[in-house]
Amino acid sequence: MSFLPHEKSPPIYFLGFQTCPNCKETVFAAEGADVADDAIRYRWTCDLCGHGFITEADLISEVAASQL
Repeated sequence: MSFLPHEKSPPIYFLGFQTCPNCKETVFAAEGADVADDAIRYRWTCDLCGHGFITEADLISEVAASQL
């Protein structure tokens, strides 16, 4: 299975919900996350159709927003 990029998400979504871009089923938890210098990439797999996708949270903009 390969994971496909999906739209960016706020970092709170690793504890929340996402919608599968393939079948629109609600996915309740990320399977994992990869931390890079500037972003966190969450890996999701839909339980209904098996589609894998990735959402991304930009760390730089999140840090800047938290300092306002």
